[in-house]
Amino acid sequence: MPGSGEGTAAAVAAAAFEDLPEPVWELRCDDLQVATANRAARATGVDGLDAPDLRDALRRVLDTGEPVRDLRWLQRNA
Repeated sequence: MPGSGEGTAAAVAAAAFEDLPEPVWELRCDDLQVATANRAARATGVDGLDAPDLRDALRRVLDTGEPVRDLRWLQRNA
């Protein structure tokens, strides 16, 4: 990849995040507020974390450190 340095690395990381095929939200840890969302997440139409079961699941992940992959909440809240 041409170029080097932090600016280039940050741009590459941001582009990779944006292009992920599944919805991904970056959250502020303590209050679970959305800091940013990738293209797939924005396409879901979910404008934040209003689904109570999702907020509960995220809180469980933060409390236990165990990752969870389950997009069924998107179908329930569609």
